[in-house]
Amino acid sequence: MAAVARLEGRGFEYVMKKRSVTVGRNSSQGPVDVSMGRSSFISRRHLEVFAAGEGGPGGGEFYLRCLGKNGVFVDGAFVRRGAAPLQLPRV
Repeated sequence: MAAVARLEGRGFEYVMKKRSVTVGRNSSQGPVDVSMGRSSFISRRHLEVFAAGEGGPGGGEFYLRCLGKNGVFVDGAFVRRGAAPLQLPRV
């Protein structure tokens, strides 16, 4: 399966092989695609990164949807749960 995108952060890299991935912490309620450890500041399902649009692997635009109660900071901007998905910049 071809890579759709690559997520990078401090000390981790994750290759997306499907159009949507969930980031959070694993729990008895089920696993996530990208586990960020056991901190209580990370929700079980903290955020989702997904591709929208056509064009196959690497095509389309990518968005972030906050799913966690604590929200998430993206490039210094705070995104709350329930807010409209945030379009991510291409790097």
